Amino acid sequence: MEDIERESQAWNDSVVEVIALGQRVSYQWSLSGDILTDTDGWSNESSVSGVRLIEWVMDRRWTMPGIVDA
Repeated sequence: MEDIERESQAWNDSVVEVIALGQRVSYQWSLSGDILTDTDGWSNESSVSGVRLIEWVMDRRWTMPGIVDA
């Protein structure tokens, strides 16, 4: 797994940015998680030769003080 630097620090902008990056390498994404704290997507429709499954994960709970699971 590799971390990427996002251009925006705002959570909502970052979510859209990561989805857009994912669309560059795959399609038919399945999204899950809490959109406000821990969002992830996965797809088994990669446009990269040899890649059968691709996933991205964003977890705000570990980077923002004061955000706790309900």
